[in-house]
Amino acid sequence: MVKIQFILRSLAVLLFSAAVFACGSDDDSKSSCDDGSDPVCGVCNPVENLGWLRDKIAEAKNGPMGNMITLYTGTYENQTVFVQGLCCASCLWIPIVWTCDGHKLDDSVTLQSITDQKLIWHGGDCQPYD
Repeated sequence: MVKIQFILRSLAVLLFSAAVFACGSDDDSKSSCDDGSDPVCGVCNPVENLGWLRDKIAEAKNGPMGNMITLYTGTYENQTVFVQGLCCASCLWIPIVWTCDGHKLDDSVTLQSITDQKLIWHGGDCQPYD
């Protein structure tokens, strides 16, 4: 009888340990993408994998300043945002800022209020500088 209890207890510990290790941690949702980058708004490569953003880029490319468009990710008020700007140093422009779901924020958002900016796309005439 003692052997059966020992075996059952050992089996229970083994199964419990296997279950704990199989579940992983909460950080699994933040694992890196195949290229080593972190997901943005829940996807790897948001330029290709967020349909609304892909459409905005296509629209911008066809505009008069298409080759000078830049697109950054950043953080504004604790949320991830996308920032469209221009790489033209002498041009006056206001950034266009969107949330992860494609909602455009108002024009009062400034570049200085957006932290952790990372270039994710630029037009052909832009020279990346970050």
